[in-house]
Amino acid sequence: MWVFEPIAILHSNIIKNGAKGGYIITTSSFTDSAKQYASDLNIELIDGVKLVDLWIQSLNINEQEIKEYILQYE
Repeated sequence: MWVFEPIAILHSNIIKNGAKGGYIITTSSFTDSAKQYASDLNIELIDGVKLVDLWIQSLNINEQEIKEYILQYE
């Protein structure tokens, strides 16, 4: 498989559907070449480290929202 094939397929779908950009997510990592190729096409690559960071951020936001909700009814 061509290393940029997933990026090219997503880009094709972005064009066909008139989208402004897209995301490709992996639990692994991306090569520098893939990162450059994707950035030129307005495609954000999310690797394993960034995925975990986003997950932790969402947990922190949800925890804060829950605490605020509970305080409303105490």
